[in-house]
Amino acid sequence: MTAKQKSLNQTEQNVRHATRSLADKRQQMQRSQASLAELEQNKLKSEKLRKALSAVDSHNYSGRSDDTSISAFRTLASHLAPQITASRGKDIPLPSSGEPNAVVTLRRRRDWETRISQVLEQRVKSLEGEGLDKELKYRRLVSVCTKVPVDKVDGVSLTTFIRVKADK
Repeated sequence: MTAKQKSLNQTEQNVRHATRSLADKRQQMQRSQASLAELEQNKLKSEKLRKALSAVDSHNYSGRSDDTSISAFRTLASHLAPQITASRGKDIPLPSSGEPNAVVTLRRRRDWETRISQVLEQRVKSLEGEGLDKELKYRRLVSVCTKVPVDKVDGVSLTTFIRVKADK
């Protein structure tokens, strides 16, 4: 019986050692996966930042277009150009009623303001779309972490928020 007991003890010891080794390997794998996920997340963030910076740098906020058929985007007459270049960064004074080409200047200004408002509205809409995309990603993340279906995330996060607030 002692031989059987020794064999059993040896087997148990081998199982414990293998179990410890397996647990260590699992922990090492989890740490590696976490660092890889963090690395990928940082890489994704840096790519998004590069894209956002290039979009901001390349975005034309002047309201000018390649379409030269629109009167607001044609070059100004030579007698009006010095007035505009001298007052860059400041409000352009409105022409008085007796000035030549006053109507043309006002139309160009109206067309420019219309164009700028359209450009800014498009920019705002594109940013709102990005916000919705991020919101969906965060909902999925919360869903995975809490093991709750995506459609029930709002209710879970609301109750969690209320509980946390009550604990304070």
